[in-house]
Amino acid sequence: DYVDASAHLRAVAMSLVLLAIIITALKVGKPQGSVLYGGPVSGHTAFAFCFATQVYLLVQQTSYAWLATGMAVAVAVMVAQLRLHDRTHRVRTVLYGAGLGILVPLLVFSLLARPS
Repeated sequence: DYVDASAHLRAVAMSLVLLAIIITALKVGKPQGSVLYGGPVSGHTAFAFCFATQVYLLVQQTSYAWLATGMAVAVAVMVAQLRLHDRTHRVRTVLYGAGLGILVPLLVFSLLARPS
């Protein structure tokens, strides 16, 4: 299964742009928090889990996939924990961010970086 490297790059870029648009749309005009602080979804957590999902999708066929993915997930979990520890978000908003951060790259990669 051959996948063009530029397809992966496009999928990574599109995931980040789409996630930024979704998070901004969810946060603009909401009474709780602002675009950069608080709000209905943890943007930091969403981007951290987006990164971890992208790492998994890019290295899943390699011999070091478990190590790279494990490290990326560990960083994402630390980001989520820090958002809770600083009381910037509640558990629900952190979970929403993690879910969004996982689903967006899965969807984008399935559309843009399919094996030919």
